[in-house]
Amino acid sequence: MDIVLYSVYTPFPGTNAWVQLNSQSRILTTDWGRYDGRHVVFKPAGILSRNCRMDSYRAWIKPMD
Repeated sequence: MDIVLYSVYTPFPGTNAWVQLNSQSRILTTDWGRYDGRHVVFKPAGILSRNCRMDSYRAWIKPMD
């Protein structure tokens, strides 16, 4: 059986990605409980964070063929 696991890109604290996004004021929360791969915790460039979250939910419900 094949399985696909999707997660939202999460820039974890202490990583270069988090430092860069934080310096650009793109980190949305420091509630570390939300840094779980299911919540959008930064402002993505060129897409609303709500759309990013909804796209990840859609992927879980109906994977691409």
